[in-house]
This record gives sequence, structure tokens and C-alpha cells, in this order.
Amino acid sequence: MHKVLTLSIGDMKMFPPCVSQSKYIFSWLFFCLFLNGCASQVKEPSLCTESWYEYVESRVPTGDGMGHGPDLGSLEWRSVVEFKLGLRDQNLLPDRPSNGWCKAIDQFLKDHDE
Repeated sequence: MHKVLTLSIGDMKMFPPCVSQSKYIFSWLFFCLFLNGCASQVKEPSLCTESWYEYVESRVPTGDGMGHGPDLGSLEWRSVVEFKLGLRDQNLLPDRPSNGWCKAIDQFLKDHDE
């Protein structure tokens, strides 16, 4: 004679015990990756701002010491900054009107910080 095996739903476990722990681990991992992704989306503040121009001017004075000189941030001012840093006519910098120019000058100043 054959025995028939019957199980009630209460006796059955749908998932092994490690699955409930795994979902917490995966949830935590997903949360950390999500936060990391959000953090990488934070953009650096623009360097071509009035306060940044003042910082550069404090490092590379473009005026004559009597209050005369190009307007901060103007193309003329940028040209004088290049000249004072010895970078003019070397074709090493992005175009003066671009934000890339500010980034290159900022990096140059950081690299030559005393």
C-alpha cells in the first residue's frame, strides 16, 4: 500500500530563512547605491562668478594699483590674467569666453599655490 503524504499550508514554509534576511541586505545595498548616485549628480559651483573673479584678482592683480584696470571677468581682464600668469599665446587654454577657461585658470592657480 502506498502512503499519501499531505501537508497543510501551515506546515509549509514558502521561502528558506535566509531569504527574509537577503531582502534586507538587498534593500540596504540598493539604498546605498541610490545615495551614491545622487551624490555624484551634485555639480560643482560655477567658477565664473563674481566671487571667483575677486579671488583670482587677489592672486593675480590686473590693475595699476590706483584703481584703474579692466572690469573683473571681462575678456580684457581674462587676457591680462593670462599675460600675468605667462599663459598668453601658448594655446593651452580654452576660449576666454568659456567656463572651461575659468576651470583651467583655477586649476593652474591650485597647481602653483604657494
